[in-house]
Amino acid sequence: MKELKKRPIVVLIFVLILGYAILIGSGKIALLITQVFPEIFQASSYLKSIVTKLLFFIFSVSTMLLIPNMQLRDFGFRLPKKISYLKLIWQTTALTLGSFIVFYLFFNVLLRNIFGDSNGMGFPNDKTFLQRIVSVWICSSICEEILNRGLLQSLLNTFKKYKFCKLSYSIWISGIIFGLMHFSVLKICSSIFFVLFIVFGATVVGILAAYYREKSESLYPAIAVHILANISGSLPMLFFTILSKF
Repeated sequence: MKELKKRPIVVLIFVLILGYAILIGSGKIALLITQVFPEIFQASSYLKSIVTKLLFFIFSVSTMLLIPNMQLRDFGFRLPKKISYLKLIWQTTALTLGSFIVFYLFFNVLLRNIFGDSNGMGFPNDKTFLQRIVSVWICSSICEEILNRGLLQSLLNTFKKYKFCKLSYSIWISGIIFGLMHFSVLKICSSIFFVLFIVFGATVVGILAAYYREKSESLYPAIAVHILANISGSLPMLFFTILSKF
């Protein structure tokens, strides 16, 4: 692993392949599980989503344990250094809502109208509010952060010495990978502009979570950013859903 870290491009390729393998592998295995137990999963995508995220967790932690000369604390399972949680809260809320408005207007209003896209937008409305809290706000936030900021970003530490706009390359790469992973929304939404809206918004959140992962040297602030972002991002969608009923 030490020799690998001396070759940044090789590290980047390895991280991309590893992230892709866990993302695709988790989805494939979750699909297989739903086919084996159709009576449990056919009614809702809620349980399938939970299983997929739990597989993220299992594969990520298993990989961490297999990597030589690294312990779980090196992947962020440690108490964070002192940071301002008040700053974390307002930054996350402001960036999430701000990027939501900007990207929504750009992709779902401007570009959608210019190109005459009439494909459906949004996510399947097959979760109760409580299920959304469990699957999106909690399970997704924790498991996706363990994969992205725990496993992948920790392997990108060799890029910390390079900076762009005062942020290390490891932060930028981690955020971009996180955003690209959200192209999986194409499976449930036919509008490419809505998907791009989600991808760009997720990239912003990913960069902020990566920043706090690096600053605190811990996963926990990054998880807090993700949870707050999912909550903040749900509020405008909830508002639009309620508004559409009138």
